[in-house]
Amino acid sequence: MDTYLIRPSGLLVTWLVRSTSVSPAALTAAAVVAGWLAAYFFFLAAKSGNQGNFGWLAAVTLLVHSAFDSADGQLARWKNEASDLGRLIDGIGDYLSFLAIYLAIGFGLDIAHQSNGPVFVAVSLFAAASHALQCALVEYQRNLYRQIALGTEMGAALSAKDEAKARAESASGFAWLLHVLHIAYTRIQTFFCGSSMLLSDRIHHWKQAHPEHQHRLRRVVVSNQGKILRSWAVLAPNSHKVAMIVGAILPVGSPSTWGSFGLVWYFIYGLGFLNILLIVFLKIQRSADRKTWRDIQSLNAPRSSSHAT
Repeated sequence: MDTYLIRPSGLLVTWLVRSTSVSPAALTAAAVVAGWLAAYFFFLAAKSGNQGNFGWLAAVTLLVHSAFDSADGQLARWKNEASDLGRLIDGIGDYLSFLAIYLAIGFGLDIAHQSNGPVFVAVSLFAAASHALQCALVEYQRNLYRQIALGTEMGAALSAKDEAKARAESASGFAWLLHVLHIAYTRIQTFFCGSSMLLSDRIHHWKQAHPEHQHRLRRVVVSNQGKILRSWAVLAPNSHKVAMIVGAILPVGSPSTWGSFGLVWYFIYGLGFLNILLIVFLKIQRSADRKTWRDIQSLNAPRSSSHAT
């Protein structure tokens, strides 16, 4: 979906506005607006028991949101305006869009099922939190793999918390708030991916001690981390988008009984199945991280005393 639909759509948007005064921030704002419009159609789909074309309208507007979301970063790189602050705003915009979609589905389901209380709204908040956690850990693992396996700088993943803290101390106003949120975000990532953080720290020092073996290090990382990284994609945002769309276009029953049951099952999918996969992936990731470090230590390179531990 990302390779053949979202990124080409984002490239088209970038191509159309690249010579105009449109800024990356404007595309980020457009993505948020499209996300909120998608939330409105998801609400109508849930409320009506998936009757009519509301599910398809939600799918189209969600695609538009994804295209703008992809294009803002591409345009920033095209215009050489990429910045840490821009990436923070982009990420927050994504989460605001998805939070709106989850709440919209929850309110719609409560109306459709004539709930005595905000049962589905409460469920939607838990589902949104699960979505945010899953996507944050996928992002962490992807960035770490790119930095180690592709040979880019490790600083961003190695000390994201420290860098965010330093930026927060020098920022003020809205920027300060964004950087404080980034600190909390990175702490969540490193809390759940502690073994990967430890591995990145060890590799950082190992690379400094053995610069002549960089290519061998990358082969070890690709061999041990590549497969589990592809598995992590199941928890990525696009996986959620596909499941949301499927849930919104499957009419089952009537609005007052089991209408919108596809969207109910989406909550079950996100809170149940994907969280089970998350636990499994974290366990597999810890094993892969330990094996990666053992294999790195076994490389035919002199070991310094600083790495004996």
